[in-house]
Amino acid sequence: MIKSLIVEDKTYIRQTLKSMLKSINAGVQIIEECEYIQEAVIVTKSCQPELVFFSSIFGRLEQKSRLLK
Repeated sequence: MIKSLIVEDKTYIRQTLKSMLKSINAGVQIIEECEYIQEAVIVTKSCQPELVFFSSIFGRLEQKSRLLK
């Protein structure tokens, strides 16, 4: 199983992705879900997922670049 993290602010999208992955037996284990990028940075450091599913939009570009430094 591939340890995975879902980062998405909309609950229905997180649920849909989990359902899709389960229905196709993708071999993906969702170890954590986050609504915000700030959460995801902390969770990624502690859980060390092998795969991260990100929302396509996370607010202003300057916020993202600051967090990734």
